[in-house]
Amino acid sequence: MKIMLKKIIIAFLVVSFCLSQMGCFLQKVPVINEQLERAEKAKQAEIDSAISKNAELRSLAATCSTLGSLKSFKLIGRDIYSHGKAGLSYYYASEESYDDTYRTLSAYLSSNGWHSIESLSVNRTFAFQKDDMRVTVQYGGIGTADYGITCEMRSGGER
Repeated sequence: MKIMLKKIIIAFLVVSFCLSQMGCFLQKVPVINEQLERAEKAKQAEIDSAISKNAELRSLAATCSTLGSLKSFKLIGRDIYSHGKAGLSYYYASEESYDDTYRTLSAYLSSNGWHSIESLSVNRTFAFQKDDMRVTVQYGGIGTADYGITCEMRSGGER
């Protein structure tokens, strides 16, 4: 029974690895890569449109952008929350160390009226709150991005 279970686990791992490699391979096929890039551009245009029409999203976008510019991060993508309170996530490429990034962003946020809040994440993450806005900065564990900065609105009970 143990040998059969081990074989099943090994087979599952091999199949998972092969499928993940196939996905990576498919992204390198020019026609597929072109479609993925086109879809990403359309998604970013929709996010730009939503931000331009909503004052809360404009404020959140300004905060996420400012934080990314403090460390010269390279923006590689964004997501917008489609339900609940307003929120944006910005994904950045960077070779900056976590410790240096933490010092720079924490100093900036603290000097601009933000207060540090407890982070319960197992990743290298820190968070700040100011009024109804929360900023969470995550290092690693975000696909191809090195850093993720999430800016979101929170109600008084969620602080």
